[in-house]
Amino acid sequence: MAKRAAAKNVETPEGAEGAEASSEVISEGPPADRRHSVKIRLGGKEYKLRSDASEESLQRVASYVDHQMQKIRERTDTVDSQDIALLTSLNLAREVLQLREQVEAGGGGSGARLRSLIEQIEAELPASGA
Repeated sequence: MAKRAAAKNVETPEGAEGAEASSEVISEGPPADRRHSVKIRLGGKEYKLRSDASEESLQRVASYVDHQMQKIRERTDTVDSQDIALLTSLNLAREVLQLREQVEAGGGGSGARLRSLIEQIEAELPASGA
């Protein structure tokens, strides 16, 4: 079963650039005693997360989200961090939904390519039992 994760803000200082906020990444998985703290940076602010995911994984996700936020900031000249976060979340949700639709339609990238190659190979093999 795939794990679902959502971030729940515990404390977010308003207007304090570079201030530390605390969040917990909630997932179906190991009990809370197996979770560890990881610090990430998004939009110039530091956040402390508690999660059972690896630090490397969380840093990779944070880096991707931060990059997407920077792209939105540059394209729209928006300075309000809440607007940037909202626009970024909408873009990321669109990406996720598009990928899900591709997978459901059988066009899930490498899986579809692999099926196509298998069919081509099978078509070239002599029929067994003939």
